[in-house]
Amino acid sequence: MRGSQNKTIRRVLDTVRNTIQEKRLLSGGEQVWIAVSGGPDSVALLDILHSLKDELGIFIRVIHINHHTRGGDSDADERFTRTIAAMYGYQTAIRDIEMKRFSEEKARLEREEIFSQIIRDFGGVVATGHTADDAVETFIFNLLRGTGIDGLSGIPPKRGFYIRPLIDLFREDILAYLHSRQLNFRTDHTNLFPSFSRNRIRLELIPYLEKFNPHTREHIYTAVSLIQEQKQFLKGVSREIIAQNTLLSSEQFLLFEEKILSLGRLFFGEILKFALQHFGIGLKGFTSAFVRSTWRNLSGRSNLLVLTKRGEYALTLEVKKELVLFSFLPSCFQMEELVSHIPNSVSIPCNLGTILLEPAKRGAERFSDDECTVFLSFPPNTKVTVRTPKKGETFLPLGLEGYKKVSSYLKTRFNFSSLRRYIPAVFFNDKLAWIPGGGISGLFKITDSTENTICLRISGPLADLIRLTRLPK
Repeated sequence: MRGSQNKTIRRVLDTVRNTIQEKRLLSGGEQVWIAVSGGPDSVALLDILHSLKDELGIFIRVIHINHHTRGGDSDADERFTRTIAAMYGYQTAIRDIEMKRFSEEKARLEREEIFSQIIRDFGGVVATGHTADDAVETFIFNLLRGTGIDGLSGIPPKRGFYIRPLIDLFREDILAYLHSRQLNFRTDHTNLFPSFSRNRIRLELIPYLEKFNPHTREHIYTAVSLIQEQKQFLKGVSREIIAQNTLLSSEQFLLFEEKILSLGRLFFGEILKFALQHFGIGLKGFTSAFVRSTWRNLSGRSNLLVLTKRGEYALTLEVKKELVLFSFLPSCFQMEELVSHIPNSVSIPCNLGTILLEPAKRGAERFSDDECTVFLSFPPNTKVTVRTPKKGETFLPLGLEGYKKVSSYLKTRFNFSSLRRYIPAVFFNDKLAWIPGGGISGLFKITDSTENTICLRISGPLADLIRLTRLPK
């Protein structure tokens, strides 16, 4: 009997050791916060990592979250956790969650915030007692409600600062280990209530499926593991392709070559995910339905799409002339700034860049090869204003006959309608003198009689985007 128990202990320890090594959960030297609820999985996790801590070179700390949802049982869980942690020589950090009305989703979010704060304050990683059963149940739960590859990949062995060393063990492995080690644990009786969706999957659906095949859980977990590997491969390939096809990356813009869309809807989902994370929007609401809808609209030639809004900002997607542009900027954009003296510089809102104004020496180049730099005639006592053009405003483009509407002229110079509204113009005595990347006014061209000249230059993300997307004259 004793030999059988020792064999169980060795098998479990070997499995966890292999999981940590193969999935690179730890590299040594980390501070590991073990989330201990008092239940079987977390008690086993504490005992296993304690047994391996010298071998792994880690420092263990214990944290317990009291949800206060089960009255005296919740407090008993806390006392039990303190006792068992002290048995190994660890103190327990206690955190409380107070909820007037219990919600699984809210409790999860509260726990994540607590763990995030712990890591911000003290560093390290958080080890949780998720097992192969949890991965299987999550797979089924997501499958039933509708999901993509992320949901079908179950619970990842590592996500951010979370690690799951027990993810390759099933519940019976955990119970056998606890029995062999003669360890007590607490039982959360709410896990037996079929009113919760996950409990019904565990208590009713999986046992029903096992009537068809007693190895259902093992087969599903094998499939989940393969999906995780394919997902990681797809992510790696996606990062490479995205990097190869990125023309511009800033806090306001992402510009890609359009051929990045030729890889189809599956890869397009990775592009959308990359954009949402790049702009700090997060993946809340990111579903396979969202990807399908966006892809369908693009395929239907809806070239300008508002993907999501966050406060006053909107994330837009536009496809034009072999280019794909994501913009994350305010829905309404206005600026107006009077330039009090020359030389000077004017900052464009939203960190879009700077317009530099400085005197130019006599004989300076009359034309610049850079569409973001111009030289103009600058009459004495000229009032200079940098602002967004008004609706219906006109100007006299150099090289064209007659006055043109600014809005109509910009359409001939810039592909992206999502870009045109953010380009400010420079006005001399309330007459439009220059549209960066667009054109200069014939009223202020340099001639042989010009006495004073000025150099105007735009720099920053907006200038970079202008250079990459401006249409030829």
